[in-house]
Amino acid sequence: MNRSLLDRLFPFVRAELPDQVEFWLDEHGLGRCFAFTPRYGNVLAVGLHDGTIALYDLVTRSLATKLHGHTSDVFSLNFIPRSTWLLSTSLDGSLRLWDVRRARCLLCVRFEAQLARAVPHPRFYQTRLCCVSQTGQPALLVRLPSAPGEYHVTECAAAWVLSAAADRTGLAGAQQDPDQAERCAAAAALVSASAPSEPDAGQSLTTHHRVGRTARLLNEQSERGVVELPATLAGSPNVPVAYLAADFDRSGNYVVAHAAEQAGRIQVYSIEHALDSATDPFGQVQLVESFALPSRAFVKQILFAERGDRLLVVCHDRVVRVFQWEPSQPSKLRLWRELKDRVSSIQWRWAVFASQDEFLVAGTAANADHRLYVWDLNANQLVKQLEGHPKEALSMLAYHANLHALLVLTYQSGSIQVYHKTVAENWSAYAPSFREVSENVEYVEAEDEFDFDPDGSSVYDRRRRKLYAPADEDAILVDITGSLEKVDAAHDVQSRAPSSSSSLEELYCLPVEIPPDLPPVASEASWLAEFRALRRERNT
Repeated sequence: MNRSLLDRLFPFVRAELPDQVEFWLDEHGLGRCFAFTPRYGNVLAVGLHDGTIALYDLVTRSLATKLHGHTSDVFSLNFIPRSTWLLSTSLDGSLRLWDVRRARCLLCVRFEAQLARAVPHPRFYQTRLCCVSQTGQPALLVRLPSAPGEYHVTECAAAWVLSAAADRTGLAGAQQDPDQAERCAAAAALVSASAPSEPDAGQSLTTHHRVGRTARLLNEQSERGVVELPATLAGSPNVPVAYLAADFDRSGNYVVAHAAEQAGRIQVYSIEHALDSATDPFGQVQLVESFALPSRAFVKQILFAERGDRLLVVCHDRVVRVFQWEPSQPSKLRLWRELKDRVSSIQWRWAVFASQDEFLVAGTAANADHRLYVWDLNANQLVKQLEGHPKEALSMLAYHANLHALLVLTYQSGSIQVYHKTVAENWSAYAPSFREVSENVEYVEAEDEFDFDPDGSSVYDRRRRKLYAPADEDAILVDITGSLEKVDAAHDVQSRAPSSSSSLEELYCLPVEIPPDLPPVASEASWLAEFRALRRERNT
């Protein structure tokens, strides 16, 4: 069946969840991460362990091309919405912006730490903002340069440190004004003295921070781009040396990040004043709320739903929490669901929303094998459990909305498993006269069934007119001899060129380059044979 046709005919039918692996993608090698284009999903990018980025065409399920630039494992890939750009991060400490259509790197930004993830702003083409998660460092909100080239993080237009611990340590000789120091001290006292209470489902989380604090610029705290966290934070067992999760909400006005100063704390930053780079490139990024989770567990993943009204948080305490998010009221973050395996109490590696945010799929963090748990969020119950390939640990997963498929990346082999729903094809629904046969049946045709009859009196012509010929009033005249207006390619490209108020056209498919037909290269033996034949002719 044609899935895209079914989606257009029945757009409000609840999509079925995948139940088995339909095919594998393993031509790329050892993969570490992947991402696909957000709107169409026809192009899949896979980050490899050697720093290469492989690009797949999901329509043909074939490897199209590769991008070279990183020198170490690529751990994060994100396509920029409504554009042909791809944002990648690597353990070599570089962030690169690629033009996938032209297969070239537009921008490279060097950091002083290994990069684990970079999330682009929903309106990245206008704001040039991205949230970068570093290994062992606080998360940064970075405004990337608009001019192509290679930069250091301190040379970017602006970079804000999303950490309250950095403000309290006096980094790199940075001076704080007395009022700000007093407010930070009061906030730190509230954080250390308060103990979070267990919230019930649907209740607001306890807010332990009511002081409006502004995130400081990276250049004000460090000349080298390194933020020295306190020793109690850098070596604490509750806060391991790993990246701090962060994500933009769908409106693009807030950033929700895991606090670097205390495990189990979520901070909400308002970035409305930093969106307009033309009027104020160093706009204020203000910490508006800080919430304590029911447990002091380390936050591994923060993800917003496509609709923007739900927030997913994966913690180290073996619980996946789903919150209700209101962009107009960020202080009213309500715990909606707590999902966990009550039998085995296993750790979770990754979680995603599926099927128009009505379901949640979580993958286990076992080293030997992996399993996928599917919950119905509205009914708050486990509806399905999928067994992964044995001896293959899960690295990450994603839900493809157009294909209604789950893409699972395994760690040992680095291949991608694509889960689909098993569909029983019922062709009789389209042709009532269709019937399935177990053996070949010889078709006996009429004597004049397929004969050409200009009068239209044959059985075939009468049947065709009865079934397919439209009425006279519904007849449509189609001009098949007219010519289309010729469009200049250069003028068309200039008319679609991006401006400050428009965005690029999203990548639909990868360009195909057909190599020219070159003459076959003669082998060395044939050249020697011709040379010896010429010598014999000259000697004779």
